[in-house]
Amino acid sequence: MEHVRAFLIKFGIITVVLLLVFGLFYGVDFADIVSISLILSIVAYIGDLAIMPRVGNTIATLGDIALSYVMLYVLGGLFIEAAIPLGWASFISAVIIGGGEFFFHRYLQKTVTHDPDKERDTHSEFRDNAPMATEFADEEELNPNVRKED
Repeated sequence: MEHVRAFLIKFGIITVVLLLVFGLFYGVDFADIVSISLILSIVAYIGDLAIMPRVGNTIATLGDIALSYVMLYVLGGLFIEAAIPLGWASFISAVIIGGGEFFFHRYLQKTVTHDPDKERDTHSEFRDNAPMATEFADEEELNPNVRKED
C-alpha cells in the first residue's frame, strides 16, 4: 500500500507540473499530458527505488532532473502534435519536477525504503558514543608481595 501511495504522489507532482507548463503555457492536450506523466512516473519511480537508497537524495534528485528532461523531450516529440518549444518546455518542467522530487525523496526514505534495523544499528547508544567511551575498573595487584595501603 505504501508503494501505491508513493507512486500516486509522484504521478500527481509530475501531472500538476506538466499541466502548468505544457498545458497552461503551450496548450498541450490533457490526454497527452496524462500519458506522458504516467510513463515518466513509472520509469522515475522504479529508478527512485533502485538508485536513491544507494546514492542519497541530492544525487537522486539531479538524476531525476536529467531523466525528466530527456524523457519529456522524447515523449513530447512522440505525443505532442503542436509545434511548441519542446526543449524549453522540457527543461522548465524538469527543473520544477526536480524541486518536488527533493521533498518526495524524503517522504520515500521515511515510508517506503525505511529500514528500522539499519536505523537501530547506526543510531545505537553504544555505537554513537564508542570513541568517547571511558572504561572504569578496579586495579588488580600484579605483584602479590606488595601490600595495598588502605
